[in-house]
Amino acid sequence: MKQLYYPSISTSIIEVSPEPPDEIISIDSTPEPYSKAVGVQCCLGCRYVVTSSVSTQTEPVAEPPATDTVDPSPAPNTPKDITLHDHCYSTTNYLSPAKPTVPTCTLSPIKSERSLFSDEESSRTLIDNDDDDFIMSSQESISSADTELETDCNNNILRKHVKEPKYLVFHSCLQMLFRFCSTCGSPVCDVSLVCKGSLLTVKTTCMNHHALTWNSQPMINRAAVGNLLIASSILFTGNTYTHLQNFASCFGLKFLSERVFYKHQKHYLFPVINDAWKKEEACVMEQLANQEVVNLNGDGRCDSPGHNAKYGTYTMMETDTGKIATFNVVQVTEVTSSNAMEKEGFVRCMNTLEESVSINRIATDRHISITSTMARDFSHIKHQYDVWHLSKSIVKKLNKKAKLKKYEELSLWIQSISNHLWWCAATCEGNVTLLREKWKSVVHHVANKHSWQDAELFQSCDHPRLSCRQVRSTCWLEPGSPAHVALEEVVLQPKLINDLARLTEFCHTGGLEVYHSMLLKYCPKREHFSYNGMVARTQLAALDNNYNTKRQQAVIQEGPRSGEARYRKSFPKTHKRWVAKPVKEKKSYAFLSELQLKVLELCEDGMDAAQIKPLDIVEVPSNIASVPAPHKQEIIQRHRSRFTR
Repeated sequence: MKQLYYPSISTSIIEVSPEPPDEIISIDSTPEPYSKAVGVQCCLGCRYVVTSSVSTQTEPVAEPPATDTVDPSPAPNTPKDITLHDHCYSTTNYLSPAKPTVPTCTLSPIKSERSLFSDEESSRTLIDNDDDDFIMSSQESISSADTELETDCNNNILRKHVKEPKYLVFHSCLQMLFRFCSTCGSPVCDVSLVCKGSLLTVKTTCMNHHALTWNSQPMINRAAVGNLLIASSILFTGNTYTHLQNFASCFGLKFLSERVFYKHQKHYLFPVINDAWKKEEACVMEQLANQEVVNLNGDGRCDSPGHNAKYGTYTMMETDTGKIATFNVVQVTEVTSSNAMEKEGFVRCMNTLEESVSINRIATDRHISITSTMARDFSHIKHQYDVWHLSKSIVKKLNKKAKLKKYEELSLWIQSISNHLWWCAATCEGNVTLLREKWKSVVHHVANKHSWQDAELFQSCDHPRLSCRQVRSTCWLEPGSPAHVALEEVVLQPKLINDLARLTEFCHTGGLEVYHSMLLKYCPKREHFSYNGMVARTQLAALDNNYNTKRQQAVIQEGPRSGEARYRKSFPKTHKRWVAKPVKEKKSYAFLSELQLKVLELCEDGMDAAQIKPLDIVEVPSNIASVPAPHKQEIIQRHRSRFTR
């Protein structure tokens, strides 16, 4: 007689009696037993299962047979409880729970099991191509929480769903989890798998007719949490469904369908993003309303290159903090042409801001319609031009002239002339006359003339006296030469001289240009989005900007240069020379987890309970065609190809 220690029973000294290996498993008439595989005894040459009969408290309990050795103490290193499930999500046992029971254990041999995930009829895999995300959950329903304790508990559960790690599981590795019944341990004879997007539902039936259902993800109101988090991750990180679907298809990863993604985007993602931005916008507006002096930078952006844009986005950024105060998206059908979208967006932003904010100054580019609108409708606000835009315009004109053979000497001075404009705006001290005289002085300096009498406030160059070596090594322009005359045409242009009056406060919208560069992550110009999609993605970009405005320059953490500011090398194509650019600290994307948590709360509780307001209804045409679309068959009949012979 041999003893076998089995860890699933705390007092498990089990008597083993070998039986012929070709016997079948015996089943008692009442109650139904369950079996659990123990293993192969190498000295006995057969396999055994533990067969336990379960009796209720009201039934007499049979006395166990006497054995030679009785040890009531637990086996060494034996756990008290057995974890029958390797996953805590949605495991359902269709056997009704019984009263407290007393198990009795015997052993009987079983035959070697077959592979339950083979191509035989005992295992079948069902894939739902429709990918309907809403299915019956196998989790027990939880009553709605009325107390704060229960509400906090629910929030903690949802937060856990967002924060907890997720893993990729290969099909071959998943097979090993469902070879035996998690209730009785007997071999599983029937397995069915159903995919709903990224959700896998496994239903098993063992030899003892125990039916179990296992979900690979938790469920919220019949919606798979994984599908919700995947959809939110795609949008919140600025990606598109098509790109991620291509990745999943190449990788062989089960993925949610396009229909489910856009359904989640419409019902959950857009409202959550809009609610978060409205709260952020209200917070920024409140801060600006309490400031004595409010200075803003404004700039427009089109959704595609060229002059055939569908959407125009105008953005207002607070100068001191760099936060986005407000923005407005205009569809081309709302105005006469794509060139008019920037003015319309600017006016809408100004109307929104003036409801609660007293604006002191606005800096924009040299857009003619915005300049006229400021002079006509907002004359009480100071209007300044961005130095970078004006410098860019001058450099563009000079480069165009320098490409000609007779003006090639001008190319050596273009970068210096651009720097001179920045110096003039920075040192004019708000004096328009001084600014204009400093700017005009460049035509004297390039001709090696460093003092003149035709000015009132600025009659000589501010640089130190040049040495003879510096004079000989500099390529000066001869007065009256073609290159010098071309320079005078650009520098002394009347419109440019007039526009210099709007550079007196040395404003620049570099922060907005950086923001527009980052906006390409969320709204790439080579992708088309719906109106609501364009608004939501712009809101995400604004949230990203506002949550990361206080980043400082990064420092070196280790080594002999520890503590020094970090820089990176760059080779701009415009300058064609290496420059050093500061490296900032890494961005924080903690707000994305909060948005995902809100998505789960909205799915679980609804709009009212989650305190999320619905989207504002904006009436825009579904397309920008100026002529109604005819029937598709009519277009096909009219279709002709020049390649058809």
